[in-house]
Formats: sequence, C-alpha cells, structure tokens
Amino acid sequence: MPLSQNDSWVYDITDANGNLIGAGDRIAVQSSTDAGSTQAQLLEVEHLNPGGITALVKTANGVFHDYTTDAELPSETRQQIGLVREYAFPTYAIGEARTVVRQGVWNEDRDGDGQFEQFRLEYTQIFRGFESFALPWNATVSAARFSNASRMTVTNSGSGEVSGIVFSEEAWLAQGLGPVKFIRHAEDVQGNTVKNLQTWMIKTLDVGGRILPE
Repeated sequence: MPLSQNDSWVYDITDANGNLIGAGDRIAVQSSTDAGSTQAQLLEVEHLNPGGITALVKTANGVFHDYTTDAELPSETRQQIGLVREYAFPTYAIGEARTVVRQGVWNEDRDGDGQFEQFRLEYTQIFRGFESFALPWNATVSAARFSNASRMTVTNSGSGEVSGIVFSEEAWLAQGLGPVKFIRHAEDVQGNTVKNLQTWMIKTLDVGGRILPE
C-alpha cells in the first residue's frame, strides 16, 4: 500500500448492474515518515463530493487505521479504539480470518438516562490469495485480494437498543500500485441498505511519481 505524498488513484464507479455512476479519487493528501512509520491521510472523493478523511499509519507490521483523529466519534471513544491493523505484514494463510475487536464506553448519553452508552468495533479480514488482474491499459499484474468487514455498534444503557453499521468491502491491491479495485456496500445492523453496492475500478494512478497509463 503506497502512501507517499500526493499519491492518487482515479476510479470508474459502477452500480450493481454495471452502470457507470461516476468517478472518484482516493488521494493521500498528507504523508510524513517518522521513526520507522508513515502517517497519511486519505481523502475519498465520490461523484465530485469529498468524503471523510481516513488516517492511516504504515509500519513494518502493516497498515493501521488511526481512529484517534476520527471527528465522527466522541473524543474519548477515539482514544479507546486507537490503532486497528487493517493489513498485516507479512500476510497470513489464504482463507484465514483475522478479527480485531475494540469495545468500551461511547462517551455520549443517547437515551437520556444519565449514563454513557457502550460501543463495539469489530474488524474482520480474510486473505483470499493472489489473482491475475487486468489493468485497463493493457497490462496484467498480480493482485492480493482481501474480504474486509467493519462492524460498529452502540448499545443504549437504558433500553439495550443496538444501532450501528456494517461496512463490507472486497479489495484488490497490487504491489507498487496500491488499491486497483474495490467492491463495497453498507447496511445497518437490522440489514437495511445504507450504501448501495458499488464497484471502484482503477482508471489512472500516480504513485511515487509514476503515472499510469503512461
């Protein structure tokens, strides 16, 4: 997963029926290296609309999602979650599921009973192996495929009501090029669609000063 300053990936985005619905960028808008790790912020732009910024930390052990800077979470909750390893270096056995769990106090009183709620974050990944991947500029590379699922739930202290979202993703990463394809969708914990299925297919990229297609 390259994370150099100004790296960028441009994708064609299609819906579940294969219809083109827009283009999006995943851009490392900020990157720095310090004491053996790289810190980066990725900004996703979908249909010309900027999305959330994802903070990542890359070390010799993998790529970690840094939740301590996530503005959508209560400040104390961000610190409880901390770093969650999304991609392990080296990777693990094909077909093996790896799960990371964080749980604790959601520092908000959502149901008005005078007590904070509880949260649980569960990140699960299955390494599917390496696949031959055809790039749109008449080149073929070997890409590692991963099935990723992130489930965040909040349980009200009074009623016990559970709310939350499950984000699912198939991701293909090619060595030296980064993410070349995603298939994504999201549901709430009741199974209702929050984000319709989308396929992000690489169109152009600029990684480490290397621009493809040339």
